[in-house]
Amino acid sequence: MAVVKLGNKVKTNLPDMIRYVINPEKNDGGRLVYASYSSERHDANMLAEPMIRDLERCANGLRKDGVLALHLKHSFSPDEHVNAEQVHELGVMLTEAITGGDYKYVVSPHMDRHHLHNHIVICAANRRTGRKMRLTRRSIDQWRAVSDELCRREGLAVLENPKVETAESRVRDERERLKNERKRIREDIAKQVERESERMRRRLKESSDRQRERDKRILFALCLGVCSAVVPMFAVVMQGRWQAFADSLLDWLRMCGRQLAVVGQWLADIDARLDEIIPSGWWDRPLVFLLMLLLAAVVCGMPLLVAGGYAVAVFTTMRGWLTEGTLGVHIVLWTLAVMVGFVLADRLAMIPHNPVGWPAWWILLTVAAHLIYLAKLAGSISRFIRNS
Repeated sequence: MAVVKLGNKVKTNLPDMIRYVINPEKNDGGRLVYASYSSERHDANMLAEPMIRDLERCANGLRKDGVLALHLKHSFSPDEHVNAEQVHELGVMLTEAITGGDYKYVVSPHMDRHHLHNHIVICAANRRTGRKMRLTRRSIDQWRAVSDELCRREGLAVLENPKVETAESRVRDERERLKNERKRIREDIAKQVERESERMRRRLKESSDRQRERDKRILFALCLGVCSAVVPMFAVVMQGRWQAFADSLLDWLRMCGRQLAVVGQWLADIDARLDEIIPSGWWDRPLVFLLMLLLAAVVCGMPLLVAGGYAVAVFTTMRGWLTEGTLGVHIVLWTLAVMVGFVLADRLAMIPHNPVGWPAWWILLTVAAHLIYLAKLAGSISRFIRNS
């Protein structure tokens, strides 16, 4: 009498399961180990590699918690008069009938117990179709029927009423099927939720970007409208003052010319004084030149350094505005500040006994307003535009 039981499905570490099945201490040194695809009898890793290659070619063959192989126990009653060779032969015929030659398998009888039994490992991947073996409720019953038929041929006893084992197997298979079905449903729901979340995030981002661009255009149009309204007011306020501004500009340019002439005369006096101090020789002109160059660097270097730093800061800031799309708004506001500074410079220049002219006041007010705008207002305006 032979009993067929389905052991735990092999989901991890296939070589370890094969190593247990072909353990030479349980099967007379591996003498009766049989693999349908190899002559190897002792190396579990070599026997597992072809099965793993079939699983790699199979869809979802090596996915997490997937079935790698089936483990069958083919046991014979201690009262049955069979030897290890007969048990092994019956195990091979049973496995061949189950697989039909489409699945790799390993069969090994164990002789370390009071009854003889086969351990069978069947790869879950079909080596021809690349699909996995699917078990049904009737699979184990069909395998038991095949085993019973083989026992009848050999004149061995057969268990005629295996209701308990069949019911237990069906309950186990149904529980496994429901567990896999629930797992598949959870995975499908999680994937669907992830896809919907990603789609919603993408739509919200696109909508936010469109709204932000719309707000920027509205704000730019508003600033441009304010500037357009201020220009006529500016023309009215400055009515009759343009000739005075032109005269002041000419006076300022003449004054700048006189100041440059004074500076040139001062440098010439210093040059003459150095000629008197330094003894004559081949070195006097190069030395005087170097001293004058050092003096010019000291006198002009600080203003040039300040002007260069200011220009670099303005250029860097404007590049940032251009990148974030707020350059137009800042240019409009800056233009308004320049126009207001122009009007204030006119009023300051009208103060009696004022030593500073209109153009000088305008330059000072424009630079001061721009520095205050960059340091205090520009960042807040940019954040307001970005977050609106």
